[in-house]
Amino acid sequence: MPAQGPAPAPPPAPPPAHGPVLGNWPTIVPVQLTVLLKTIREKLPLAHLLQVAHDELRVRWDEENLGHIDITSNTQNEVVVQDICAELKRELGIPCDDSRCALAAEVLNINSQAAIGAYLYLRLTKAHGHCMGVLNLLIGGMKTWRLWKPGQYSVERDVDECIVQREGDLLWLPPGWYHEVVTTGVEHMDTSPNRFLNKRGGAAYSITFWHVPAELRAQTVLTFALSMSEEKQMPPGPGTVTALMKQKLYDIFVDSPVKTS
Repeated sequence: MPAQGPAPAPPPAPPPAHGPVLGNWPTIVPVQLTVLLKTIREKLPLAHLLQVAHDELRVRWDEENLGHIDITSNTQNEVVVQDICAELKRELGIPCDDSRCALAAEVLNINSQAAIGAYLYLRLTKAHGHCMGVLNLLIGGMKTWRLWKPGQYSVERDVDECIVQREGDLLWLPPGWYHEVVTTGVEHMDTSPNRFLNKRGGAAYSITFWHVPAELRAQTVLTFALSMSEEKQMPPGPGTVTALMKQKLYDIFVDSPVKTS
């Protein structure tokens, strides 16, 4: 019997999953998230959470919250939301262990965690912007986004993009884009036992988290260096945007590996 040669090498492992090419222009990401939406609805009774936020957390629909209520942060459901966010990242091929956005949020003194927000019908979220990118999954309802490219913002300037976001749509908002959002469709809750929803007629819901693709990290730092503020999410007072903050953001998004001190 002839001698056998070495066993053939196993086929190469498939390359790691890569997220969609998001780019530097706002868009609806072409991804199917029906299963994830079902999971969200099974684990989080959204109408009830809105009522709890209104009654127990004493959150109000006013100018201070930019036209929406965060119904999961600082509640017992926050862990569930982070698990859902991790699953969404896996669906997109986004690394779950990339700590850059969390470190940047700490520098900016803003919330670093994913959260679910509720929005009333025809309620306008006034124009504002972020130096980091945002992924926003609409769980229910409909929203219309008016968007302006990074740079000198003016509400009187013609919009550069207008996007209608429907239930199940995942919207990508690149760093630096100003946006004004109006809720144009809601989940009607006329038979809901919740007093607040019966009075208001319903709400739209979305889950949001920060994301900065590798190719847009330098743009994030540049956007902030040009005094792009996080609007009302940042501490008030003069001198909020400091040279030290810019340096820290540079270390986080440009230097490698990520610096944590």
